[in-house]
Amino acid sequence: MLLDTERTGLAVSAVEYWDKAERDRFASQRGSITIKTRDIPDARKEIELEMEAVKLVMSSLRTRYNALAFVNRLPSEVLAHIFQCVREAHMLEYTSYNARALIVLKKAIQWVDLTHVCRQWRIVAIDHPGLWSHILIGTKFTEEFLRRSCRGLITIDYTIDSNFTSPQPDEDLEALAGIVSRNLSRIQSFGLSGMPEEFSSIFPVLLGPAPVLEKAALTNQLWRQGTIPAPSLPSNLFNQFAPRLRHLNLYGWNFSWPFLKFNTLVNLHLSREFEGVAEAGDFGEVLAALSRMPLLEGLHLKRVLPPLPLSAPGRSNYIPDGVVALPSLREFVLTDTIRRCHLALDHIATPPDHRIPNILFREPPPTTLKSPLLAIATGFRGASGFGLLLGGGRGPSRREIEDLLDVLPLEHMQVLRISYETTSALLDWPGILCGCTKLQHISVACEPNYDGEPSGIDQLLAVDLSPTGGETASPPFPSLVSLTLRGIDFGHDDEMHDNFLNWLGRWGPFKKLVLQDSILNIALADRLRALAFELMSVMKNKFEKEMGLDS
Repeated sequence: MLLDTERTGLAVSAVEYWDKAERDRFASQRGSITIKTRDIPDARKEIELEMEAVKLVMSSLRTRYNALAFVNRLPSEVLAHIFQCVREAHMLEYTSYNARALIVLKKAIQWVDLTHVCRQWRIVAIDHPGLWSHILIGTKFTEEFLRRSCRGLITIDYTIDSNFTSPQPDEDLEALAGIVSRNLSRIQSFGLSGMPEEFSSIFPVLLGPAPVLEKAALTNQLWRQGTIPAPSLPSNLFNQFAPRLRHLNLYGWNFSWPFLKFNTLVNLHLSREFEGVAEAGDFGEVLAALSRMPLLEGLHLKRVLPPLPLSAPGRSNYIPDGVVALPSLREFVLTDTIRRCHLALDHIATPPDHRIPNILFREPPPTTLKSPLLAIATGFRGASGFGLLLGGGRGPSRREIEDLLDVLPLEHMQVLRISYETTSALLDWPGILCGCTKLQHISVACEPNYDGEPSGIDQLLAVDLSPTGGETASPPFPSLVSLTLRGIDFGHDDEMHDNFLNWLGRWGPFKKLVLQDSILNIALADRLRALAFELMSVMKNKFEKEMGLDS
C-alpha cells in the first residue's frame, strides 16, 4: 500500500484522516465567535498560509497521481519523442515564407501547452533541448527557446514580408542578426526570405564558418517582381566553410559559380525568374562547380546558366574529361534555352541505369520540353518516364529539339506523357521516338482551348502516325501496353469516328485504351468495346480538378 497506516494502528479513510487533521490544526478555533475582532486580520493571514500549504499538498498529491498514469511510466526518451512528433505536426505550416503570419505563429507554439499538463511532462520537455531547436524570431518566446535549446543544434526560418504595409521593425532584424551572430556555430538549418536591403544587414553575420549547417535557403523577394539586375551574394558566404551542408536553395540571386565549393551537397536548387547579367561567368565554371559535388541527388537549375558564345566549344574545351559524372543524381530539372540545355546535358553524365533526368527548356514564346520522373505520377512503379509539351509559334527548330532528344537516355523509357498544340512542328513525334522499343504506356493530350473546353477529335488526329521515308507501315511502339487519351471531345460525326478508329489501328496491338476527361457518345463507345483491347473511361470530379489532382 502507498499509505502509511502502521503508525496510526488502523486504516482510516481519507476523509476521516484529513477531517481529523483539520480539527487538530484548528483546535483553538471553534468558529469566528471565539476570535476577537482585533485578532481577525492575523487569523485570516494564518488561514491563508494554511490554504497555501494545502495547495502544495494538493500539488504533491497530483504529482503522485499523475506518476501512476500509464503514459508517465514510459521512458523519458520515448515521451520526448512523442512531444517531438506533436511539435512537428504544429510546425508543418511554419516556413520561411509565412513565419510572420500571426495564426501560424500561434499554432507553431501551441505544442508548448504540453509542458503545462503535469510536472513530469514539463521536466521531460525542458530536459530535451531538441524540442526547443526551432527558434521563432520576433516573438516573446525567442530568448526562452534559445535558452532551453542549451547549446544544441537549432533551426531558424524567417520571412521579412514585403507585402506588409508597414516596414519590418528594425528591432526584429537586429534581433535576428544578433541571434545568428551568437549562434552561427550551432545553426543546423537556416532559411531567410526578404528584400535585398534587408539582407544587407544579415549578410555580415553569415560570413563566418558554419560547421554544423546542413540546410540553407535564401530567397530574394524583390527578384519576383522582375527587378534587373539581380543582387549578388557574397562570394565568401559562410567563409566557404560548411562541411555538413547538404541542401542549398538560392532564389533570385546573382552569384559566382566558383563560390560553390560545398562538396557535401546532396540537393542544389538555383533559380531566377530572369537571366542574370552581372556575374554570368562561363560554362566551364558551371561544370567545374558541379564536378566538386559528387554526392548530388537533386539538381535544379533555372535560368542560371551563363550565356553561350555563338559557337559553343566541344567537351574538351570546357573540362579535361569532357563530362561531369554525377553518379547519385536522381532528379535533374533544367530550365533554360534549348541550346544551353543541350550543352549542359552533353557535359553531365547521369547514372547509368533506367533513371532519366527532368529537363525543361525555354524559348520565347514559351515552348517547353519536360521530362519528369513519371513512375509515381503515372502509377507505373519503377518505370522511367518522359514528358513532352510541344508549343506552337516561334519555338525552337525541329533540329534543335531532335539534337536535344539525342543526348537524353531514352532507350529505357517505358512511360511517355505528351501534350501538344496543333501548330507544333513535331506532330510526327511517334516517328522521332519510334526507337524507344521498351515504351509501354503513352498518354496523349491536346491543349484545351481558351475557354477550357476539351479539344476536338480533329486535333487528336493531327498526330502523324504515317511511316516516314517510304518505310513499310509497322507499329511505332511494339511494346505498347496502354494508350491514354486525355481531354478529347469525340463529337457525333460518324466519319470522324471512322477516321479515329483507323488512327487507333495504326498504333498496333495494345491491351488498354483509357479515355480520361473525354466526351464520347454511346455509339462510339460500343464500337470501341468491340475492338481487341480493354476500354476504360475516367472522369475526374470537380474537387480533383480544383486541387490539381488531374495532372
